[in-house]
Amino acid sequence: MVSNVVPNHYSLYFEPNLDTFVFNAKMEFQFELEQAATSMQLHALELNINSIKLIDGDQENEVKSFELDLEDQHLIINFDEELSGEQTLVIEYTGEHNDKLAGWYRGKFTNEAGEEKYCVVSQFQANDARRAFPCVDIPGKKATFDVSFLVPDKELMAISNTPIVEEEEDGQKKLVTFDTTPKMSTYLLFFGVGDFEAIEKTSKNRQYRTIAHPPKAEKYGQFSLDFGIEVVEYLEQYFDFDYPLPKLDQIATPAFAAGAMENWGAILYRENALLYYPDITSQAQENSILSVIAHEITHQWFGNLVSPQTWKSLWLNESFATFFATHTVDHLRPNRNIFDYYVASTTLGRRSRSTSGVMDWDSMIKTSPIELEGDGEISFTAKTVPILYSKGGSILRQVKAYLGDDGFRDGLRAYFKKHAYGASQSDYLWTALKEATGKPVNKMMETWILQEGLPLVTVQRDGSTITLSQERFTYLPYESDNQWIVPVTIKLFKNGELIDNQVLELTEKQQSFELKEFDAYKLNSEMTGFFRTKYPEEDYAMLKDLVQFKQITAIDRLVLEDELFALLKATKIGVDHYLDFIEAYTEEDSHLSLFSIAVHLRDIYQLLEGDKQEEMATRAKAFMETVLDKIGYGPKEDESMGISIIRGTLLNIAVEFDSDKAEKFALEEFEKVKNGVKISADLRASIKRVGAKLTNDYEWFRDQFDNPESESEFISTISAMTNFSDEELLEKVQNMVFTDIPSRNRGLAISSLCRNPVTSPAMWEYYIANLDSFEALNNFMYQGAVVSTILTGMEQFDDIQSFFDEYLKKNPQTSDAVDVGLEQLKIQMQFKEFLNQ
Repeated sequence: MVSNVVPNHYSLYFEPNLDTFVFNAKMEFQFELEQAATSMQLHALELNINSIKLIDGDQENEVKSFELDLEDQHLIINFDEELSGEQTLVIEYTGEHNDKLAGWYRGKFTNEAGEEKYCVVSQFQANDARRAFPCVDIPGKKATFDVSFLVPDKELMAISNTPIVEEEEDGQKKLVTFDTTPKMSTYLLFFGVGDFEAIEKTSKNRQYRTIAHPPKAEKYGQFSLDFGIEVVEYLEQYFDFDYPLPKLDQIATPAFAAGAMENWGAILYRENALLYYPDITSQAQENSILSVIAHEITHQWFGNLVSPQTWKSLWLNESFATFFATHTVDHLRPNRNIFDYYVASTTLGRRSRSTSGVMDWDSMIKTSPIELEGDGEISFTAKTVPILYSKGGSILRQVKAYLGDDGFRDGLRAYFKKHAYGASQSDYLWTALKEATGKPVNKMMETWILQEGLPLVTVQRDGSTITLSQERFTYLPYESDNQWIVPVTIKLFKNGELIDNQVLELTEKQQSFELKEFDAYKLNSEMTGFFRTKYPEEDYAMLKDLVQFKQITAIDRLVLEDELFALLKATKIGVDHYLDFIEAYTEEDSHLSLFSIAVHLRDIYQLLEGDKQEEMATRAKAFMETVLDKIGYGPKEDESMGISIIRGTLLNIAVEFDSDKAEKFALEEFEKVKNGVKISADLRASIKRVGAKLTNDYEWFRDQFDNPESESEFISTISAMTNFSDEELLEKVQNMVFTDIPSRNRGLAISSLCRNPVTSPAMWEYYIANLDSFEALNNFMYQGAVVSTILTGMEQFDDIQSFFDEYLKKNPQTSDAVDVGLEQLKIQMQFKEFLNQ
């Protein structure tokens, strides 16, 4: 059994090959068998084992036998006799630099001369270190590592987690040896060889580098280099625990499926998540770069220094990195108001990466608890990712508000001091927070991390007494016994003035609270609580006044609108109630509510039919034009960053409602783009999408696709081409997905085609016709594609459900994506029927 093996040290030697993409390797593995055994198992996948020898003093003896179990991804090693205690194996083998964006894979890029080149980089999370070397591929089974590469060309750069201690040239090759790592998990190792360049800086005796394919590090890497240093030094102070490695590399390459990966001391990023292009990088992209850097560096403590014992506790990595990314950017760049985007994303494709968006996600019946069930080997799935990242991070914001800033910080400091270089589970953290604050945080948190879903808190009011009741909130009808300990903040007003702001602890299904005398009130201040609220019908007029006269904050105004839309989607209120309430936002100037209302009006419009749809189009177009007339169709001096960020999306939505004003402005801006005239970076991607829709200028976009200025520009070009309105051109784009479009961008293209009303009716047939190509996608990308494709099938629901009933018998690993897709489709069908009745 793998669990019987306790790794101590891996000594790894590799000969990477950028021509054949087959690497040779040799591993010396020091370990301990906890119990006497005549055989053992290691994890291994897609490796060819040449020999295995057991070290006995100065002797190397062949083991009795070995075999690869492909289904369970195990290397089974049999001995001549029973062994126990400390042992050493030497394993010689070969492996592949595959093109799956997993393991130690190959990535293609174009250099400055226009030549196609390859690098090899690694992505081992969650269970792919086994593609590079036989190992105990469990996060809690930590060991130290010695790594060396025989690099095939001495001009290439070699990168791993620790600094280079020796380089020895051997003809055209060079042997590169790295320092021994701290005790760490296998999934955090990094191997990189390729044509890279670095810029570097030293701060407090630590080396920092930004690395990219030349000349990108020199041209576009300084922003991330400087900010990375700020983040490390702030978190060292906050956690009262120094970053433990002597160097930190931030490495950019286009061939990467995710945004970034937190390998200890050698963080790998997609280029658009790390490199800053003056006049091209928008403010939204700048926010993203700042947040991704802070997220990955937070992992150097949460996940790397203290790792989860098993993937069951993966939230201890991702939820904390999500929360502290925003916390850190907010501290270091307070002018960016980054918590606005934590509460409500203003990026259409990433709405679930915010508190309001993940509440929408968590309102499914088949959602996931934050702490994953079981102790098995899991991967990131369509069901779990929003929960692990955004819900977990939102719950941490709730905990911080409950414990207070100092108590939360002191508990985390104690946690790191006690568990550094070790492995953790949830109750270790609760113990540290409880000891630091004296509050029973463990009891409260168990109700949030061990059960799925979120509560709906319903209010009844009698004078100054309010009664709160809780039940699980789902869009589809569902009975649940779930109950939470809910910290409920409440603001009380009298004569238009705030008179009290307190926290009520809802611990029962129903509780009453006696408050000060008040004439207006609002629950869930600043959306620190993870719940929906339903007020008495007679109190919505009072809430409208709070909104209209801006007596509550921008986030609180957003919360009221967002909650009402959720209640409408759950068919708990009528559409007239929602539409009447949003009339209070006629003078709204916050980007949060303006964006949310625009998106929700579009969501309603897309489901309506006949006269009702025409009426909604007229109403929504009037709203969009009123907003754009007020904020301006183009950028204004001294406007808020939030308005700059949402303008492009508002223009796109206005065009969907056939706004002549929006179309005219967008076409004028698109002509500037085509003629090489610089326009606002915040508008450029949206203008390209509108331009594609209105002009169908395939030749220009194809030229942009073939000659991208940056990864961000390349992504916006793909997005725009999927927004054509001509069916024949869209067929060309569909044919590009699995040929011309790189594997790292195929998920984006598929999801965008699924959202295009011209192509969406045929996307289910497209999926079936290209099933093999879909299945060859990176696993998480495939799951996202399954969800997007299912959501196009409102008219084919029975066929889709029947197909997956059979499909999942052979491909059970796709079940989370199918669960999500089918339930979201049912929710849409219920909502459509409700709106059109």
